[in-house]
Amino acid sequence: MHSTACSIIIKVITGVLHMSTLHHESLLETCMEQAIDDFCESNRLTPDMFAEIENHRGVQIALERSAMRMFENLCQ
Repeated sequence: MHSTACSIIIKVITGVLHMSTLHHESLLETCMEQAIDDFCESNRLTPDMFAEIENHRGVQIALERSAMRMFENLCQ
């Protein structure tokens, strides 16, 4: 899907949050993909439109927060 943005943001998140297992990293990646999909859908962004803003720090922060919220809900 949006593997470029996903991999960039996962590197940021995993740099801060040390994942204990490959499974957790996989869950976090899935959460990030869902966060990107939700973000694009709610903002009516095409993949090309998202590509133009995906590296903006504000967008990254919003995606990180959304993905971490999903991840934490899965881990409870």
